[in-house]
Amino acid sequence: MMNITEILLHAICRGIWGVQEKTLPEDFVPKKILVIRPHNQLGDMIAGTVLFRAMKESWPDSDIYLIASPQNISGAEHNPFLAAIFNFDKKKLFDAEFLRDLYRFLKRDYDLVLTPVVVSISFTSNLLAGIANGRFKTGPKSLDGMENDSAYFFHERVVLDFRADENLHVWDRMMRNLGSVKVQHGELKPDINYTEEESANALEALKSAGWREGQIVLGIHPGAGKPPNIWPAENFAEVINRLTELAGQHPERKEIFIVATGSKQEQGIIDEINSRIQGEVFFFTNRTIAEVAALMQYTDLFIANDTGIMHVAGAESVPQISLFGMTNPHQWAPRGENKYWLRESDNIRDILPEQVISLARQILQL
Repeated sequence: MMNITEILLHAICRGIWGVQEKTLPEDFVPKKILVIRPHNQLGDMIAGTVLFRAMKESWPDSDIYLIASPQNISGAEHNPFLAAIFNFDKKKLFDAEFLRDLYRFLKRDYDLVLTPVVVSISFTSNLLAGIANGRFKTGPKSLDGMENDSAYFFHERVVLDFRADENLHVWDRMMRNLGSVKVQHGELKPDINYTEEESANALEALKSAGWREGQIVLGIHPGAGKPPNIWPAENFAEVINRLTELAGQHPERKEIFIVATGSKQEQGIIDEINSRIQGEVFFFTNRTIAEVAALMQYTDLFIANDTGIMHVAGAESVPQISLFGMTNPHQWAPRGENKYWLRESDNIRDILPEQVISLARQILQL
């Protein structure tokens, strides 16, 4: 139930920016599209890039604009389907220049304004859609039975209820947000792009760390933003030790080079792994998402916890093992060729090192 302040706020917003529901014209072909996603995590943003691809495939002459946040904008940088991105930083809401630029971005006379959701409804996103100039605005009426109190900003109010199909993948959930907007598209696939310079820098970093041509490159991401999603460091170490042993026993006497991605927050996990293995993990740390994506092309296998970097790997062609606990992998695990996941229960610790080793051995043919 809303309090008096919220009631007044909604009354004002409805009076200024509220719109009447209307039906989408059958011949609707948008030339300028605004997608608003300033409240989501990195993984949500990467999953949302399937929308950009689908819309661009359906309307090749369209220009797609995105409002993102400092927390997730890296998941959309260099995206080939976007004309421009605005970084919506709430810390700058009292900055006159920022507000001027935001206003200009919102007032570009869009044909379609879209506010997709899969996890939660954001009043801020809805408000931005309301303020934007848009011929047709689409957003949630409800999400899994929870009503959107600010659905009045949208011409089409989409009922999103995924409870009947809890295994519906996040990419398909994204597409449901289009409502009556029909798109013709091929395979749903997220996109993370990087420059030739970023690719060259990733290769140079590997070489500087001691990687030699012919070595198997095993990538790992042993951290996660949510502690319940972190598989124990000792388990990663056991996997590394066993795969290194198997590689040495291979008729071709293979060697494995280990590279880990993460930020300084994962340093303790890396130190714990290093204390349990021979040699040392190369820590590819404090890099941009594009640089991490560029690194993926040089890895033969990437093992990751259920976190944002898992989705980065999922957007690339690298063979991948994703480790899940409390999250449903049918919803969130990357899809595609050579994409695998493991889950035993809501506790990620119930995944045994032997399971990861067995799967990795098949993938690497050890």
